[in-house]
Amino acid sequence: MVSSFNMRLLDDGSCLTMHSERLRKALELAELNRHVKGDGGEVARVKRKLVDALKARNQGMDVTEAQRLHDEAETERKLLQKPHFGELPDDERSYNLLVAVYYRGTELNVSNTI
Repeated sequence: MVSSFNMRLLDDGSCLTMHSERLRKALELAELNRHVKGDGGEVARVKRKLVDALKARNQGMDVTEAQRLHDEAETERKLLQKPHFGELPDDERSYNLLVAVYYRGTELNVSNTI
């Protein structure tokens, strides 16, 4: 599901297309930098955001790609989080845990996330 914040930003097809293209570039960068961090947390979070954009566009192949990316992101997220937090829900807060606070611009309170 696309968050209300994203829906305000993505109110027409051209904006959704631009958002998707930027997320694809961010995904490429996250993949290139995966070895620097040592895990795929940023990759999983960018995939999750791209899934939101593709679902909002709701055009043929977008739905298929969105499902594939969602499955990949969830697999990565669970692999990274389960040893530390157990089973967390498939939601925005769980993905926020994968990325450093300074990238999100918000404080992270783990007790409120679980």
